[in-house]
Amino acid sequence: YRTIPSGLFLISTARDGKPNVQFAFRGLGIWDTPPLVLVGIQQSNYSHEIIEATREFVVNVCTEKQLAAIGPSRGLSGRTVADKFAALGLETRPAKYVAAPLVVGCHANLECRVRASLPTDGVTLYLADVLACYVDDTLAPVARFMGKTYRLAGPLD
Repeated sequence: YRTIPSGLFLISTARDGKPNVQFAFRGLGIWDTPPLVLVGIQQSNYSHEIIEATREFVVNVCTEKQLAAIGPSRGLSGRTVADKFAALGLETRPAKYVAAPLVVGCHANLECRVRASLPTDGVTLYLADVLACYVDDTLAPVARFMGKTYRLAGPLD
């Protein structure tokens, strides 16, 4: 799977007024009308527990601004950390249609509601409707390929 280029995403969730966030290296836009995305979340993660309970999340498309939080995030769990966003130095703002917050400084934020799920081998794939999408074209997204992060500088043509 590492030979397939992918984006770098922050998946934000919230339950009972407590927000949570995790990094994800796999996310895929599936369809335009209606807008659908597919993300995979490990079943052992606290985010999985929240998505199962709330059936919603936000896909935040990362820029270079969020890269410093990747390493520290690996040792943190929303089960034990009171405010994972603060611990990782991430700023948030409220979403319009879901309880999960948007991460400030991302290239895009997609508010999502789960349409279907497919649990398999320790990961659940979530197919979700995009309820709202906010894009900041002044901030370039980053991508992952073969375990490395790359800047996306713009189109080739």
